[in-house]
Amino acid sequence: MLLKGMATIGFMAIALIVSTGTMTSVNTQTEAARTRSVTDTNVSTCETDVGVTQCEIDLTETSQYSDISVNGGSVLETSPSSVDRTDQTTLNNDRTKITITGLTASTSYIFDINFFGLASGVDQTTSNVMQYIPMVIIFGVLFISLLWLLSTTGVLGKV
Repeated sequence: MLLKGMATIGFMAIALIVSTGTMTSVNTQTEAARTRSVTDTNVSTCETDVGVTQCEIDLTETSQYSDISVNGGSVLETSPSSVDRTDQTTLNNDRTKITITGLTASTSYIFDINFFGLASGVDQTTSNVMQYIPMVIIFGVLFISLLWLLSTTGVLGKV
């Protein structure tokens, strides 16, 4: 019985290692299918008022991530100077606007904004489900492995 228990634990460990090892490639393919790179170039302008050091900009579409910097997204100031403002940028809760802080008051700015939007042919509900595919695969493999092992070792009884 002890040998069966150790074999079961060993097999489950192997199943976990194999399923988590494939998660990166599955996640990469899932993200490539549900998102696409969007670039707002020289159209994202804002002007700060007297005493105001932040600016809010509407994105051309909803970002698929809650952080603009995921997968290499960025906010680059192109005018009046060339500065990477990604670290000073926050995305609002509905992911349609960004707020850039640390700006100089009474100044006009132009930004290039790179982020990930919804891929063509994929609706938002499908995209929301697709982001959990890697986790579902891991839990599915582990669940099936567990059921197989329990039935093989006789814990579930004869089938």
